[in-house]
Amino acid sequence: MNKLAISVIMLVHRNDERLRKALTSVSFANQIVIIDNQSGVDWAELQKNYPLEVRKLKEKIEDFSKVRNQALGYAKNEWVFFVDSDEEVARGAEPQLIELLSLANVSFGVVYRSDIFLGKQQHYGEAGHQALVRLGKKTRLHFTGMVHEIAVANGNCHYTRIELLHHAHSSISEFIDDISGYAHIVARAKTTDFGQNLFELICFPPVKLLYGLFIQGGILDGWRGVVYACCMSLHSLLVRIYRYEILANTAEPEKN
Repeated sequence: MNKLAISVIMLVHRNDERLRKALTSVSFANQIVIIDNQSGVDWAELQKNYPLEVRKLKEKIEDFSKVRNQALGYAKNEWVFFVDSDEEVARGAEPQLIELLSLANVSFGVVYRSDIFLGKQQHYGEAGHQALVRLGKKTRLHFTGMVHEIAVANGNCHYTRIELLHHAHSSISEFIDDISGYAHIVARAKTTDFGQNLFELICFPPVKLLYGLFIQGGILDGWRGVVYACCMSLHSLLVRIYRYEILANTAEPEKN
């Protein structure tokens, strides 16, 4: 079978079965670029089954947008597709990709991502049917934001029916560990006195919880949706707590 002229770029930070699912799901691409975020993966073994080009990072990622923007330079094709190592491209994507690549006046494409959380696909809330720019011509894409980065694209957009299944968190404890790590990065990235406002510290996390449950509809996903919304509310709280800690530790001591 002929491969599609598209460069898949995959950020990898852990070594488990989710990575194998991700790699198998992008076998349609004629180039797979791996950005190894200190994953501990035996790439020599995996390269026996997958045509991988591996770029190893010396330090853990602190700025995800910077890494994604640099990775665009490794693509040999005009079109790139960002798929993370805990994501799986659902079946039926190839006809959609062929159509997208044939559209001369289109510069980027939107895909839809849903989380598989604790064994069940989420359809609502923050983890529900998210529209994301993950496909595009490499000269038209640019990412912003150190964590939960956003693609900024120039040109005409095509809305595909391609679905990404996000196998993000195999357990609640893993979810909370990830939340804490990302919250540290976000807190360090803030350049204002964000975190010192007691009103924000007290009010924003519960408001985020209510928004996720009732405005975004997370409660419709049952107890999993409630747990997910609670964890994202915790993320909001931790960012503010960590930022307060950073500011307190860097404050100049009072002069006598």
